[in-house]
Amino acid sequence: MSDEELANQLEGWLECEKCVISSHWDCLASTQQKDVLLTLAEKEGPPKPGERRRKSVKIDERAGFVCARCTAVAKCFVCHKERLPTDQDREVIKKQDEPEAMEPVAEGAASTSMLNGNTTMEVDVDDDTTAVRNLRDERPTANGDADEAENSPEAEAALMFRCVRCKLACHYLHHCSASEVGVDSSLARKASWYQETPRQWTCHQCRDWIWPVDIICAWRPSPADAVEPELDGDDGEPPSYKDALPREYLVKWAGRGFRHVTWIPHAWAIANAPQKLRHFLEKGPALDLVTDETLAARGDDMAQPTISSILAEDDKVKGDQKHSHGAREWKGYGPPPDKNAESSIPTEWCTIDRVLDVMLLPPKKKRKPTKINRSKRILSASATPEPEVEATTLSPRPDGVNPPEEEKMEIDEWEERSGRSLQPEDADEIAGLITWCFVKWDDLQYDQCELRTLTSYSATWDTPPPVDSPLYPAFKRALKRFLGARLVDLPVLSASEIKQREMAAGSMTKPPETQPSCIVGGTLMPFQLQGFQWLLYKHFKRESCILADDMGLGKTIQIASLLGYLGSSQLQIYPCLVLVPNSTITNWVREFEKWVPHIQVVPYYGEAASRKIISKYELYHKGLQGEAHGLRAHVVLTTYDMITGSEFRVFGGIPRWEVLCVDEGQRLKSDNSLIFNRLKTLNSVHRILLTGTPLNNNLRELFNLLNFLDKETFRHLQDLEARFQDLDEAKVTELHEMIKPYILRRIKADVLKLPPKIEIIVPISLAPLQKNVYKTILERNADLLKAIGEARQRKVQKEARELKMARKTSAEGDPIVVD
Repeated sequence: MSDEELANQLEGWLECEKCVISSHWDCLASTQQKDVLLTLAEKEGPPKPGERRRKSVKIDERAGFVCARCTAVAKCFVCHKERLPTDQDREVIKKQDEPEAMEPVAEGAASTSMLNGNTTMEVDVDDDTTAVRNLRDERPTANGDADEAENSPEAEAALMFRCVRCKLACHYLHHCSASEVGVDSSLARKASWYQETPRQWTCHQCRDWIWPVDIICAWRPSPADAVEPELDGDDGEPPSYKDALPREYLVKWAGRGFRHVTWIPHAWAIANAPQKLRHFLEKGPALDLVTDETLAARGDDMAQPTISSILAEDDKVKGDQKHSHGAREWKGYGPPPDKNAESSIPTEWCTIDRVLDVMLLPPKKKRKPTKINRSKRILSASATPEPEVEATTLSPRPDGVNPPEEEKMEIDEWEERSGRSLQPEDADEIAGLITWCFVKWDDLQYDQCELRTLTSYSATWDTPPPVDSPLYPAFKRALKRFLGARLVDLPVLSASEIKQREMAAGSMTKPPETQPSCIVGGTLMPFQLQGFQWLLYKHFKRESCILADDMGLGKTIQIASLLGYLGSSQLQIYPCLVLVPNSTITNWVREFEKWVPHIQVVPYYGEAASRKIISKYELYHKGLQGEAHGLRAHVVLTTYDMITGSEFRVFGGIPRWEVLCVDEGQRLKSDNSLIFNRLKTLNSVHRILLTGTPLNNNLRELFNLLNFLDKETFRHLQDLEARFQDLDEAKVTELHEMIKPYILRRIKADVLKLPPKIEIIVPISLAPLQKNVYKTILERNADLLKAIGEARQRKVQKEARELKMARKTSAEGDPIVVD
């Protein structure tokens, strides 16, 4: 098909009267063609005699129409207006910019809000201002005045430009923000800004929001005073999520933390995240933003439960609305609005917990490269002071935006160029040079799991928080731990080195009498210090043991103190493996960081994506993943699931664990369990079991625990069963003496001076609703309760007769057969 034939097929040219969308006649939908023909018929009148009714717009004709998007949303998404100010309005704005030349506004003028860049201004518009549609309705004819009217600045200013990504429309002067074009945000500057470099015609929202929507958290009216019509009763037909609702949504972006949640308009959500928007409106938010912290912060603002509210809830269940005393409920489409949802996000979700990797600003001057000594341990003496690094000045950049490549350099390359090895003490110095960092957020996991899982959305790349932010100290603490972890070096011991370590352990038989200086989290209580000394003594004697203190006496602190002392600069005994339940692993990490912060602890747990991130960024040095000599953790914390699953190879690949500690050690009482058999295969020097319930149901369970601790002494179960088959007082004493060297057991009453327990009886009467429920139950089951009562009474009477006969027989001394 030739160009001429194609042009004849496409026919005339149509331009939208509200935006810059244009179309050929043949490209319009049939419904739009019908609307255009009806409009032209009204203007042109009925056809003259002998002429046919118009069926199209010919190739040499041009007409106006309203595109489908303008029909749905006819307002600018920035200023929420259909029209821009006229020349007269601009004169008023100009006078407002010059306070000394400002004149009083005429009475009766209407106030209209418009947005110029990022600045909101109030302008006064006369009531008789010509509407935008009237300007566009003047189609060109033979009259030159019409051409002049159409091409006038007023007509061009009325048009809205559409974004090629979200398809939203806004006036030209709103099309880019002042932060992009600079201080000069005039129309001429904006036009030049678009021409300087090739740019797609995207709105400032799409240029700022380049990430896909991860989750929609809440919504609020937009504008704030917008009111939505309520649904008509229970059978009211809900609107479609594609309708133009006056709302904006709080969203969390994929690959970004909760620190950068953003409010987005409804129309933008339709264009870029329609399925997530539909899911949110039909099923509600994907996570509960209300936490204990936010409940306490709101205080009296929260509705307190009252008898009236309870009765109102009861009326709702019964369908009786005559006693409705509760607050007015939301009856609109989707979940109720939450204007303060952003403040309800837990602070922990925005706080950096661990720094996994960093990018730094390149040094200004290249220094002579020096080889970085990776054999230096974290706990060795401080290095000699290094000269300060000369770096280029970090230009101000939006928070959370990926900096350009020329401002990012990996830390290994940065050290080579600057000629220094960064120490934990350098955290304050280089914190300001970090431009991009990979972090894990507090109280969240490493991976991105399913939508409704709260243990998600954690490990992301981000910029450091602002220096004046309350989140900045947590970032610096995490950065210090990251720098320390890079210096951890755990060489694989040779046979001669193992022999030397065993000889050194044999000579260390006396634990420290006071709390070591490396334990800094607080002061150990006397019984905790004794437990620490007992564990240390058992370690040097190579005698595995059970710490069976009562719950709440600090078994976690005692183990952290032991491993912290072994990992001090004086001994340097590591690595150690600690096996704990899923529910307590985060608490174990916190206790280690509090009491022995010099120890590098890596928690290895979670879903496959979490474990992949941990293995790549925390468990091993870069390039040494899976290698025993590449381990960069003094203590590895893991869970039972990691032992029973395929990840056990990670722990089996370490040739020597100095300490193997198992929390909830009673889980090893069965020799048929996978945990028991796999842990026995690990080469561990010293094994410790933690339990608050050391008693076992039978000798077999006790034997399994003792066999796990000392397989040389407890080899055969049959010997133990034969020895203690008939238990008497002497045998029990013998059994206690046999297991006494392996167990340390203290209870609260022995080591703590607790105040006497005080019991206060507070009588509580039933609420009216509870009384009604109780009465209803009695009435519905009266016959059954009566039968139960009569049967119980007959039984009591029979027992009383038998007791009376027994007493009589005992008194008379005659044998009587009791029926």
